[in-house]
Amino acid sequence: MLRSISKSIFIVIAGLLIVSCDKSSNENSNPNNLPRAAGEVSQLMIIADDNQYSGMVKETIGQVFGVNTPGLPRPEPIYDVFQIPPQRLNRTLREMRNVLILATSKSPEEVLELYSSEAKEELKKDPSQYFSVQRNVYSKNQTVGLLYAENEALLIKYLHDNKEKLRELYVPGDLKVIRSRTYANQPKKSVAEQLIKKHQFSMQIPGEYMLAKETDNMVWFRNALDKADYSIWAYYTDYKDESVFTKDSLVAFRNRIAKENFYVDPKDPRTYISTEQDYSDVEIDTVNFNNNFAVEMRGLWRSNYVTMGGPFLSYTFVDQSRNRLYYIEGFLYSPGLDQRNPMKRIEIILRSFKMHEEK
Repeated sequence: MLRSISKSIFIVIAGLLIVSCDKSSNENSNPNNLPRAAGEVSQLMIIADDNQYSGMVKETIGQVFGVNTPGLPRPEPIYDVFQIPPQRLNRTLREMRNVLILATSKSPEEVLELYSSEAKEELKKDPSQYFSVQRNVYSKNQTVGLLYAENEALLIKYLHDNKEKLRELYVPGDLKVIRSRTYANQPKKSVAEQLIKKHQFSMQIPGEYMLAKETDNMVWFRNALDKADYSIWAYYTDYKDESVFTKDSLVAFRNRIAKENFYVDPKDPRTYISTEQDYSDVEIDTVNFNNNFAVEMRGLWRSNYVTMGGPFLSYTFVDQSRNRLYYIEGFLYSPGLDQRNPMKRIEIILRSFKMHEEK
């Protein structure tokens, strides 16, 4: 039986991202002893035989990992995908952050001894299909997905049926990297303390952000760089009813606040910002926001008078103890630059929001 299974295992050369049979998964090893993972955030390396990574398999990978990131003005895939055959693996490629290994029974043979004993046992139970996840194998913060199916049709079916799970597989590792980069400049404790004192909430605002505006119920922080301009703001008011959580109501609510507070040119009230007029592309979704029900909204903003715009991300939720409705948002202006990963930084900051008791 073991021999028959080995004939249906894909090629794995010495040094591939799988542990040997006499060793337990590297997932339990100390990641601090490993080098940092190579590759960028939202980059995915597919290891597959060139002959098999074609046709419907390649097309399906594109449908799973190449869909456009929501809420951006230009198409940007959720992952930048590239494929290599196993014989081209080198040290740097072995240490890539996000890896998915694909194979069927027609993949080139290689020695089964490169698999862990746990993988062998699972394959004995069901040699027709196998999927596992290993972390911190050859580099710190590395995630390796291993997918085997008996034939190409089953491989494609698994990819389709589990596309959401596969997309989310690499998110935790990527978020760790984004978080560390976002807070390379430590948040100012004084900012958090003042937010708690004046507004009964806190956010971890990176040190390079400056307070741009503050009122009795709104704060706006801004990080203006040469090629990009980041804004984070929070607004609150009395909560009335759940009708505010519809898309039309949220867009109108956002536009009213933005018109009162945000101007491209502070001296010219005509330059207020609003939601892109054709907001059919605005997407809303109900999410768990720090253990609170919230509505997430993604879309595009624009200036009313000058040609400026970009993506925004917001969360709307209720503080039941105060009957307070919160609307928090981050928006970005970075013309001509990729915006997928910068918007993830904004999401990290927004999700640091915490409500506090009165002091």
